[in-house]
Order: sequence, then structure tokens, then C-alpha cells
Amino acid sequence: MPLSSPAAATERPSATLVPFPLRPALVPSHLRSRDLQKRLMDAVFATRSLDVEAQDVATKRVAARLQILGFVAIEEVAEGGRTRRLRASEAIEAEPGLPWRLSRAEGGVFAG
Repeated sequence: MPLSSPAAATERPSATLVPFPLRPALVPSHLRSRDLQKRLMDAVFATRSLDVEAQDVATKRVAARLQILGFVAIEEVAEGGRTRRLRASEAIEAEPGLPWRLSRAEGGVFAG
């Protein structure tokens, strides 16, 4: 039997090597969360207040975390324009029914 040439061996795909597509490294969720928190906090501090739409649940969750840490205050805006300040426990469990207004917390976490 004649031996195959080295060129013929390189033309056939190897059964032991499987190419995998390269993917960008995933950013851990806690780093993404920190980035979102920082961006939201920067926006609130720059504009003094920020309105959040009623259905924007992701932003509301980040805002609730920032309220627990004492960085922002959250007010629920009723249809007539009346506002009611939410406690941290209320903000975490809030339904997406009413829009919120975020502002810089005055005096920290324990301010009334």
C-alpha cells in the first residue's frame, strides 16, 4: 500500500480537533449591576431628579437598591401629579403601575 503524502493528510479535517467559535468574555452580573447603578446615580445627581416610566421595571429595581444604600429618594407619582415618598420596603415590592421620580437623598439612609 502506498503511503499518503503529507499534503493529503493536511487536507482532511482531524477527528480530534473541533473548532469552537470565539465569543467575547461575559461580564459577571454583579459588575453589570454596579455599572447600571453608577450610571443611574450619576444621571440623578446631574439632573437633580429623574422620572422613571411606570413599566421600566429594570430601572426601578436599580433605583430601589440605590435607595437602600441611601443614595436616592423615590417618590411615586399619581395621575394627578401628587407624589408620595416610598420607603425602601415599599420600593422593592412596588408594582409597575405608577411612574417614579428619583432625586438625590437628603441626609442619607435614615433621613425621614
